[in-house]
Amino acid sequence: MTTDREQQDIDFTLLPSFIIETEEQLERLIQLLLLIEENPERQADHLDELFRLIHQLKGSSAIVGLTDLSVSLHEVENLLEQVREKNASFEEHLINLLIEFATALEAALENQLTDFNKDYWISRFRKCHPDLEDDQTYEIIKPDIPLILSREEKELVASSQEEDKIIYGIELLFTQEAPLRSVVAIAFYNYLQRF
Repeated sequence: MTTDREQQDIDFTLLPSFIIETEEQLERLIQLLLLIEENPERQADHLDELFRLIHQLKGSSAIVGLTDLSVSLHEVENLLEQVREKNASFEEHLINLLIEFATALEAALENQLTDFNKDYWISRFRKCHPDLEDDQTYEIIKPDIPLILSREEKELVASSQEEDKIIYGIELLFTQEAPLRSVVAIAFYNYLQRF
């Protein structure tokens, strides 16, 4: 249960925007699940959008500091990946579970997620697909993007290195579908100001 809020390091300045956006995304999520339930033969038409919504929710919750929610949404991604790889299908029990999760999450948002129970949901998701191991780890693939500096930036880096300063290069890329792009950029910039 999400009761130790300090442990999660929640950014309370971003939380109101997160809640508003998440409510909209959950509404669409439920719509998609109902469409799949009505027309199971057309589930492939909605699977990518469903996956994208869950991925956005997971990313947004991680940015805000709602770790329990982010971890739970990762489990939902695992379930959807099983469907995507045709190792599972959207049977009625899976659709009902995801609708129940979305509805519970809507209710939890009204209390700023103070009553969200990560362990309960992870247990429910893993029972749905027991082939997902409890200690499963995930490899993060980082793209190799070259750092491009202007002449002035190169000179600044060179002089800083001569002074034995540590130099970092950071590049943020956002897709159009990325949730809370401006909020994320501002939060990231504010975080960097600490150093």
